[in-house]
Amino acid sequence: MTEVIDIFKRVRAHLTACVEESRLLKGKLRIPASNAQLRGDVQRLREEGAIQTLHKDGALVTAIGTEEADYEVVIDLGNLPGYYETYDALIEASPADVPSTYTVWEDDQQLDAGYRSAVELLQILRKKGAVWTDDAFFVVEGQVVEFTLGFKGADTIALPLVLSAIAKFLHEDQLDADARWTFFRKALIRLFHDTLKDARLGSLLKNAKLVLERAQEDHSLYLERYSFEDLLKNFEAKRLEFVGNLNQVLAAVQTALVAVPIGFFLIAEKFNATGSWNFQNILLLLGGLAFFALVFVLILNQRKTLANVKSALDDFEADQKEKKTVKQERLLRVLAAAQAHHQRVGGLLTAVQVLLVVFAILLLAGFLWASLKSTEEVLSAPVSAIIRVILRITIAP
Repeated sequence: MTEVIDIFKRVRAHLTACVEESRLLKGKLRIPASNAQLRGDVQRLREEGAIQTLHKDGALVTAIGTEEADYEVVIDLGNLPGYYETYDALIEASPADVPSTYTVWEDDQQLDAGYRSAVELLQILRKKGAVWTDDAFFVVEGQVVEFTLGFKGADTIALPLVLSAIAKFLHEDQLDADARWTFFRKALIRLFHDTLKDARLGSLLKNAKLVLERAQEDHSLYLERYSFEDLLKNFEAKRLEFVGNLNQVLAAVQTALVAVPIGFFLIAEKFNATGSWNFQNILLLLGGLAFFALVFVLILNQRKTLANVKSALDDFEADQKEKKTVKQERLLRVLAAAQAHHQRVGGLLTAVQVLLVVFAILLLAGFLWASLKSTEEVLSAPVSAIIRVILRITIAP
């Protein structure tokens, strides 16, 4: 039969306008007068039953003449076992087992690798325990999902890149092979439960990488002995720790918010309005500025503490995002609340620093008021100097 296939491939190269329907290939064939081999090949295919009918100008041909002529050919591909026009035809004929020998006229190495990978994946699923029938298989995990044995060659293009990882994940030598198969089944059901059963297998082959990732995520949580409630419990403990640290910073900020204005008013009250550079006023000014500087430094230290809390919170959030679950949104909302708390405390720290600068300026202004005779005296010297400079510029020759 291999010889017949080779003969047909030579004839197939001359066929045009080909249409396949129900394993019957219809096309047009021109046999030049000088091509004796082509005439011999056509005659051999007729003898083998591969060519069902041969027409010329609408009339059935019983003998092929030596003159050049155009023919309408109907080829029965059923009499050419192992030959397929396209990979889709091969898949339709043998979706779950690779034939021992086959020839596909559609020459595409990528589709060939994809087809072989799809069959290998189906064999893995059959071996792992999926319920199998002649035209479908069933995945059972709390509910039953049916996968009809039908797909297209285009569905398999990306499969060879991930098949080895799937085979390794589901290998029977894994210590927790049963648990891995359970997680893989759950991923299949979650992802394809709402897909039409005739399209499920094709969708599985196209999204095999996503299925593996979901199964690996669940398996990772299993290895770390995480359920979602355990995850929340662990996060709640961490969150309380973060909030405690934030509240310590907040307590320091609130103390500063009370101490700074009280300190300012106590110092300002002690200024003596002597109209001169009084030593007591100078000491009060220096002491007050030193007090504000000390509080400012303490606030900087609290900001450093706040930055460390922020870093720890970000690291914990990044770590938890890797542990994906179907209830991920609930965890992210709790994390967002902790981040918002951090932002509020950071805003208060900034407000205290601004107030410290403002009160320091007010303290300096109070000292100048108490030490100089009048505001005019403060301004008169620089104003007079400016006026004298202007006059000299304008009057000078």
